[in-house]
Amino acid sequence: MFYEKLRRLGFRTHHVKQIYTCALSVVMFAKANGGKKPVLRKLTARVDKYDCKLDLDDVALTLKLHNNHEVKLKLIA
Repeated sequence: MFYEKLRRLGFRTHHVKQIYTCALSVVMFAKANGGKKPVLRKLTARVDKYDCKLDLDDVALTLKLHNNHEVKLKLIA
């Protein structure tokens, strides 16, 4: 239902699936909790296997973000 809207915002396909799954769990918990409004205490993000690439030659970790942006982190040994 929200797939196209989330894709237009720049989220990758597997991110859309995770967003939907997380939102569904929040709604189900709220219904089980007597219908009280859910409160988000902190925002979290999980790194999926499709989101990162470890380069052992350069000792760097590349993270793929939404809108096709990438962040390369140099790891210190």
